[in-house]
Amino acid sequence: MLALSLLFAETKRLPPPVRAKAMMAILGLIVLGIGLIAMVVLGGMIVKRLARHRSRPSEPRDDSWYQKPLEPETPPDAADDNDR
Repeated sequence: MLALSLLFAETKRLPPPVRAKAMMAILGLIVLGIGLIAMVVLGGMIVKRLARHRSRPSEPRDDSWYQKPLEPETPPDAADDNDR
């Protein structure tokens, strides 16, 4: 409260057009802050609703990529050709 009274005390000494600009800037910051808080609260409600919803269990895939060798096996004849 002391900060606001000091702020308003300082703005009373300003010329009226500058004082109006300063007050509108402060009002804009307050409205922006309230809007950001409202967005966070609404976003939290949506995330909470999504977290409560249980999804279906995923179907197991028939993918066995982890069992395949990293390098393809080369035939013995091809290996001899690379050594020359």
